Amino acid sequence: ITTVCQSPLSANHHCLPIECPHYGRFMLFAIYGIDKPDSLTIRQATRPKHLDYMATFDTPVGGPLLDEEGNMCGSLILLEVEDLDAAKDFVAEDPYGKAGLFAEVRINEMKKVIWPGE
Repeated sequence: ITTVCQSPLSANHHCLPIECPHYGRFMLFAIYGIDKPDSLTIRQATRPKHLDYMATFDTPVGGPLLDEEGNMCGSLILLEVEDLDAAKDFVAEDPYGKAGLFAEVRINEMKKVIWPGE
């Protein structure tokens, strides 16, 4: 008997639960970071390391937030990890965070309801 994979990111992936590498392992989190004022130079200088770091995680959506003038003012990332502690560790180790880019970071678990391709 196959079931739909439990991974929040595995759209239409059917598998045997006992064989699925995702089954029961991952949760989906929204990470919302607001940049400190006048921090564009920090963001630009740290971006290559941040993108390299991001490539090591399952992140279906991520990118800069823009203010009314179109300037980068924060980040929004959807992250698939084991639990809230893993999401907090992700934020703590992110080069943006280590460089002091963010004035505020919020982490919320997200339930996938509407998703592209489903």
